[in-house]
Amino acid sequence: MIVDVNTAVGRWPFSAAQSVTPARLSALLARAGVDLALTSSLDAIFHENPDEDNRRLFRQLRVYKRLLPVPIINPRLAAWRAAVAEWAPRAAAIKIVPSYHAYSLGGANVAGLAAELARSRLPLLVQVRMEDERVQAPALRVPAVPVADVVALAKRHPRLSIVALGTYSREAIYLLEQSPRVRIDVSFLDGLDAVGVLVRKHGAFAGRLLLGSHMPLFYTQSALLKVQTAEATDAVRQAILGRNARKMLGL
Repeated sequence: MIVDVNTAVGRWPFSAAQSVTPARLSALLARAGVDLALTSSLDAIFHENPDEDNRRLFRQLRVYKRLLPVPIINPRLAAWRAAVAEWAPRAAAIKIVPSYHAYSLGGANVAGLAAELARSRLPLLVQVRMEDERVQAPALRVPAVPVADVVALAKRHPRLSIVALGTYSREAIYLLEQSPRVRIDVSFLDGLDAVGVLVRKHGAFAGRLLLGSHMPLFYTQSALLKVQTAEATDAVRQAILGRNARKMLGL
């Protein structure tokens, strides 16, 4: 079973591509051989209060069993606890986008959210970046989440399962070396045989690498090829393609 931990529906406003519906996403993933995908709303990134976007996401995904809803929570809002209470029982994980909702991972509300998710045993997906910063319009640059902040969060909440989405290879190595609880997806890993390099650097890293395509901003096949062509054993490739994610999600 292949599991993609980083997909979304909706429209990215800085792309010429049309809005991606759940039907379209499900069909594209099926064509690529992906069996399950964690799916969020792109629209929720641009609304301070993403509750309506999350509700729409859950409604839309009900008929698409391949797509597992992942709501985006903004812990800056006073009602973030109510949002977690509403979505957590039905969610595969919770996602946060600190750079777009304008807060740091060191805040008190993030600490409260992390503690709540640790108690609920729900993974926290931290979107480190949505785009390569070099392609952003000069007046609309959104900085990446500092990976040192992700490490610090993991150290403060050792029972919390954290997935850092969208890390470059150098950031991934730092995260994997500094925190045994942090997992990463492969979407932004860069360089020749990026997955194989990580696995050869430290064999234990293989258990914390997850397939993540960043679809619809990136092509699903790009992430799949990073794993399928990696200089690694078949067992390692199969773990990254799905077994690691299934273990994290309790599937």
